[in-house]
Amino acid sequence: MAIRTAFGETADPGAHVPRSATEALLEGLLHWCAEDGLGSTVAALIAPPGLGKTHLLRVLEARLAGRVNDAAGDLSPVRTSRVLYLPYAALSLSDLSRWVYGLLGRAADEIEALPRSEQGAIESLCALGDASTGPFYLLVDDADSMPMPTLRALALGLAREHSAIRMVLALTDDSRASRLLAVLDRLRPFETLLRTPLDESETEAYLRARLARAGLDVDLLDGLDPVTVGRIGALSGGVPRRIHRVVSALLEPEHAALARALSVHPRSDAWLGAPIVDAL
Repeated sequence: MAIRTAFGETADPGAHVPRSATEALLEGLLHWCAEDGLGSTVAALIAPPGLGKTHLLRVLEARLAGRVNDAAGDLSPVRTSRVLYLPYAALSLSDLSRWVYGLLGRAADEIEALPRSEQGAIESLCALGDASTGPFYLLVDDADSMPMPTLRALALGLAREHSAIRMVLALTDDSRASRLLAVLDRLRPFETLLRTPLDESETEAYLRARLARAGLDVDLLDGLDPVTVGRIGALSGGVPRRIHRVVSALLEPEHAALARALSVHPRSDAWLGAPIVDAL
């Protein structure tokens, strides 16, 4: 259980291990959140699969909520409900607004009274932020699943600046993201990209932090010596999701065969990634 806690699929902001690339991205998004001019309505967090888009959205949610609360000086529900994470967005605009209101704990009769039209849905979302409490921040994961009618309605209906609702969209770094951003071009979305995998020193720091948080000793991974860290880095490509899978395979009993296969090679030899020599 401790191994699964340390290296299971997780988006817990409390388990965040900072590195230069992620901190620069988060600071850029927090700076964007404080802007009001053209381009301040929609931001895109773009990264390949496995680099931690969901995790970074949850970290942004926690940090942004902290700033909101610090600025408000009041932890009442009205003030602390200005930031919300959505795990996906494959919905009509009307259904999306109802889901948001439901997640915020609004009464059933208030949700039932929400307008069904696209413009009415946008007005309902914008009503969650105002001049006195500030904008409402909606952090949307898997945003590239958003239906085209929903995208077009947002592109046409949201204010280009001083918007009462601000959206951060997590997108996979592929052609779908390009098409989505093209639809939203009227809003001049702010784009921030994460393409840098963990290097060897970052991989070691990441492994140490994850093990320590779960109360596990580094001896489980050979004391995280350079050979072990190098092998984990090479097998995972420095992608956090793959690091979790590689380490789980090495440590969990049902994957002992893979661990044995990896340990066959002499620890002194830099076999991983080297060209295969044909004896013939």
